[in-house]
Amino acid sequence: MAGVNDTSDAGYWLHTKGQDLRIIDVVALGPFMVWYGATSREMPEWARLLLVVSGVATIAYNGANYLARREYDAAIAAEESAYL
Repeated sequence: MAGVNDTSDAGYWLHTKGQDLRIIDVVALGPFMVWYGATSREMPEWARLLLVVSGVATIAYNGANYLARREYDAAIAAEESAYL
């Protein structure tokens, strides 16, 4: 069985990339969407509102999933270390 720290598993690399992307969504994409939607005067009001709501949803969704996955990984690592 491959553990959390087993970097030879292809799933590890897919998982790591996903978590990195979540961080980018939380610290860059989401805030940019909120900022641009709030400050742009070149778009219709509905489009600005959609950007702000989508940006907040991006931050909330990806932030919650990132934290949940970190918690899960920590629990798995603790479980594995209990067997050592």
